[in-house]
Amino acid sequence: MKPRKYRPALDNRGEMQTFYARIKTASPRGGYEFRDRKLLLMECPLCGNNNRHHVFRRANQPWELIKIPRGKSRMRRRRKRT
Repeated sequence: MKPRKYRPALDNRGEMQTFYARIKTASPRGGYEFRDRKLLLMECPLCGNNNRHHVFRRANQPWELIKIPRGKSRMRRRRKRT
């Protein structure tokens, strides 16, 4: 299956639409941090899905992996001190 080519979404006047989203970027200290960025709204010509949709946003972000010690069923998140 080939990936679908997303195209810029146009409004009623034919202008390209933009939106702001939180993007996870690599931090110089290690790990990731969220930043607000202005993005072009892209749309799939077949199904109408766009890059503002939560399924698209979640699938295209880097994941942080944690190691769960043996015998524990869950872990608490630790907050990094700055």
